Amino acid sequence: SGMPVGGIGTVEASDIEIVENRVHDNSFWGPEQGSGISMWHSVDAGTEPPADGYHNRIVGNVLYRNENKVFSQWRDHDVITDGNGIIIDQSRETAYTGRTLVANNVAFDNGGRGILVLESDRVDVMHDTAYHHGRTPGLEGGAVELAAGHAADVIFANNLAWSLPGAPAFAASEATGLVTEGNVFVTDRG
Repeated sequence: SGMPVGGIGTVEASDIEIVENRVHDNSFWGPEQGSGISMWHSVDAGTEPPADGYHNRIVGNVLYRNENKVFSQWRDHDVITDGNGIIIDQSRETAYTGRTLVANNVAFDNGGRGILVLESDRVDVMHDTAYHHGRTPGLEGGAVELAAGHAADVIFANNLAWSLPGAPAFAASEATGLVTEGNVFVTDRG
């Protein structure tokens, strides 16, 4: 906790396990736009995946109050983009071919999204709980609990997502091969 950018982050890495951590109160003052847990630009390590097929795992973590309070240094206009509980981010740029598991995590009251798969493929989001995300005013893309954007071969299964009033529990944009099954979405939106 208390990190100016992200709580736990990987950059151009593979064969990572982030398991049973409590990640909170991070990313407040970093213009780099961090999140609670971030996997950015994953790479292939040239190793065979374990028997379950996952090179990367984010499992059993509790994430809360991760939020960006300053504008992004990466944009030419005043905007906040992150402060998510968990983000799998831009692995397409590194041509990552591995599979990532995000499972059994609890994320609540983060400034950005609960779990976001962005410009990444082959991600399984399973048995997670996301509650009341999108606290940051003016968050680019708006508040949502679970989301995938510019992604392919992503599975959202058996998750519970409970959104803030007026916000969606789930959103997908330019996502192909997307599977959603067994989820419970609680929202006041139709």
